[in-house]
Amino acid sequence: MKKTDFNINISNPNSHLSLDKDDIKTLDNILKELLKKENEPNQQLELLTNTSMKYLRRLNEDGLVNFQFDANYQLKNPEITKKGYEFLKFGGYSKLSSKWKINLKKILYDPWTIAIFGGLIVGYILLFSNSSIENTSNHSNKLVKPLVRVEPYRITTNMDSFTTIDSLEIEFTYQGTKSIINENFRIVNYEFYDKPYILKEAQGFEMKPEINLLETFISNPIIDSVNTKESVILQIKRKMLLSGNRIAYFEKEDKEILGVINIAFDYVLNDSVVKDSIMTKIYFEKE
Repeated sequence: MKKTDFNINISNPNSHLSLDKDDIKTLDNILKELLKKENEPNQQLELLTNTSMKYLRRLNEDGLVNFQFDANYQLKNPEITKKGYEFLKFGGYSKLSSKWKINLKKILYDPWTIAIFGGLIVGYILLFSNSSIENTSNHSNKLVKPLVRVEPYRITTNMDSFTTIDSLEIEFTYQGTKSIINENFRIVNYEFYDKPYILKEAQGFEMKPEINLLETFISNPIIDSVNTKESVILQIKRKMLLSGNRIAYFEKEDKEILGVINIAFDYVLNDSVVKDSIMTKIYFEKE
């Protein structure tokens, strides 16, 4: 194949699918074997057929190999892309990983970096000391908000229907001041990243994913020293079509971040209404 200049743009191999050193080594071995069988497509197919879906998915998402599946979700006609050939000649994931580590080391040991981080550390110590003195002297005059936590919004690979009802839990914890939770929960906005698992168009019709809040359940809205915690359950209506081909090689241990959702709410604190919001990630998981 004629050598050409090509922009190598691959994501950091230590992120995204939580690849460790053994995973990176395995990926590089797969790439080397593919390069050896460059003119033998049948042997390339056999190699990829016997490869874990976790690694197939990584190669596919980095654009190194194009995959097709038949009606039984069996791999067929894999095609190494131009980007794939260039990446093999570039040296694979190990070279990319070592290059990333070298750049990181260079940044961390740069004199300006050391000076900046040193200044930040000193500033933080001074700020912490001053804050501790202020909190000690004025503790009795301050109102402490409840601690608010939200679980990730989990979307599973279940494809029973287009419309699904989900539940999302938000937990309020007492931290020193009595508060009363209102039912004014609302979804401010949400964003789905451009992921191949979600179909945005089916048979020529555009069908964007939708999320709507149906109902809010609060068993005891008062959070005080007696009722230290309260879980608010949000019932969410979701409309979404999923791609069967992609789900076919989505392994159970995989967890993909599809987007984020921002939820607004308010509560009463010392006779005043406090408006607040919380954001959580939208996870795609196997049931």
